[in-house]
Amino acid sequence: TKSPSGIVLYCGSVGPGRGVIAGVQSMAWWPACSVFILAGPCSEPFARKIRMEALRIGAADRVVLLGAVAPNELWRTRVAADLALTIFEPYDLNSRYSAGASNKRFEAMAAGTAQVTDDNPGVPELIAANGCGLCVPADNPERIGKTVATLLQDSARRSAMGLRARELHLAQFNYESEFAPVLHQISAWLKK
Repeated sequence: TKSPSGIVLYCGSVGPGRGVIAGVQSMAWWPACSVFILAGPCSEPFARKIRMEALRIGAADRVVLLGAVAPNELWRTRVAADLALTIFEPYDLNSRYSAGASNKRFEAMAAGTAQVTDDNPGVPELIAANGCGLCVPADNPERIGKTVATLLQDSARRSAMGLRARELHLAQFNYESEFAPVLHQISAWLKK
């Protein structure tokens, strides 16, 4: 068999609302040897749905369901990936307006991995505007697939996005920086 021409990684709970099915459907537009690795807990009925969809589009041998992965192994997997898929379907208000509440996006940034993500409110400002990845409609497998293909075929652009993501993680988008004002306020209140 040919070696993969790109590894796209999804990390987290594998289930409805996470863009997983659209991600599998989007593989019809990915490079032929690219693989989609899904790392996270998944119910057997949903895993069957993923496998059936992959089989339907001719990508059954390119979808890998890892199941739950130990944290140290998961970070190795994140760093080894060429691209992260971090899509949330806007099926409710929480998922539609949770741009900054998704660990997936920030963990991809920490790993220095470019990402393809949704265009829900706040996400383009966080990801695309910061040069960390590209945003697409969560319900459009063709746009997702063509965007994944574009980035898998442009290693220089993908690397630049990953580098920018890592720089932003180190400088700003990390727990220490984000919660420093809160800790400062708590310390001030405790001193009173």
